[in-house]
Amino acid sequence: MPPWNDENVHHYHFTVYALSVPKLDLGKEFDAAAAMTAMKDKTLAQGELAAIYTTNPDKGAVVPKQ
Repeated sequence: MPPWNDENVHHYHFTVYALSVPKLDLGKEFDAAAAMTAMKDKTLAQGELAAIYTTNPDKGAVVPKQ
């Protein structure tokens, strides 16, 4: 979570994959490229969500009063 009254607007991008297997054959340590390679030909569907977040009222945030 960004600090209170952060000057930045934060952009978040999420991608969810439905796979044809219960798990991928990955070790304890792997990177995104290895995960994408392991998912090749196992992806049934995918969904994406993009969100913008800020706590700065000057940037449009609505902050509830406590």
